[in-house]
Amino acid sequence: MTADGWLKTGDAGLVDPRGHLAIIDRAKDVGKLDDGTPLAPQFIENKLKFSPYIREAVAFGDQRPFVAAMVAIDMSTVGKWAEQRSLPYTSFMDLSAKPEVARLIIEEIGKINATLPADQGGASRATEQGA
Repeated sequence: MTADGWLKTGDAGLVDPRGHLAIIDRAKDVGKLDDGTPLAPQFIENKLKFSPYIREAVAFGDQRPFVAAMVAIDMSTVGKWAEQRSLPYTSFMDLSAKPEVARLIIEEIGKINATLPADQGGASRATEQGA
């Protein structure tokens, strides 16, 4: 414990508008965008993985002008989504390359960005690169 009563855990956190402490990442993993905005990749990755359509995510942006993320779709959920829309596919690669799926994921990223604290620098835009 510190002299002022704090317990050093090695975690990084933020206080939300209601005054609650939210742990966002390990302090050693927190970086900064090139403008000094703090970046907690694990926090962003976990928020992305709350989407039923995103199975895995990797966020990065340390010393860059923006946050970027690579995501892998959840085959089962996105497959059902595609079938409900009569969108044919033959494999994971085929499904993940569909422009409709790219738009779905971009929409999901936009929703998630809207929930990120302003100082977490969510993705400023999402693109279909790699799709």
